[in-house]
Amino acid sequence: MKRFTLLSFLFLMALTINAQDEKAPIQTVFGNKSGFGGYLGVNTKFSEINGQDALFTGGEVAFVINRSFNMGFEGYGMVNHVRSNNLSIDSDRLYLQMGYGGLRLEPVLFSESVIHLTAPVLLGAGGIGETIRPYWLEEDGIIDIDTDLSYGDSDYFFVAEPGLRLEVNLFKFMRLAGGASYRFMTDVDLGGVQTQDLKGFNADLSLRFGWF
Repeated sequence: MKRFTLLSFLFLMALTINAQDEKAPIQTVFGNKSGFGGYLGVNTKFSEINGQDALFTGGEVAFVINRSFNMGFEGYGMVNHVRSNNLSIDSDRLYLQMGYGGLRLEPVLFSESVIHLTAPVLLGAGGIGETIRPYWLEEDGIIDIDTDLSYGDSDYFFVAEPGLRLEVNLFKFMRLAGGASYRFMTDVDLGGVQTQDLKGFNADLSLRFGWF
């Protein structure tokens, strides 16, 4: 119910913003701009995987069409430690590694306003697997990253992730966006986790640089 309330709040906030003429200059905190182009984004998602807090980081590249529709690609990888329910031969719980990405379609409402609403949808695919050790470990203040992890059980999936976001025009070339989304997935055949423990809500934050 709290997550549904968050989505409703984002939508109602955007509806209270005064809509302006489509040909009016874009309002920003530090100036105005008109036109369209493209951007690069740095993204972070906070979610829950297998009943544990999960942090995803990634990025996106997109075209801005007529200042009302963004279309491009995005991808994410889980970067914190999340445990599987399976055990290793030493009776230690295994770690989950997960990533996904694909096509991003994002209608933009009231884009000329300083604060406006977007409704992104991600359509793509991803993979999940189990490893004996996590992607990174910290020992004595030194971070050891293993780029050649040995995977045990693994599987692939298709994903659809619709959401709602509020976006702020900071500068002519920079926007800050945050909101919520829900991850729908096809079933995975992985003994250490159930598909329903991979689906769920996300809270996200993005910083975008480009020509809007």
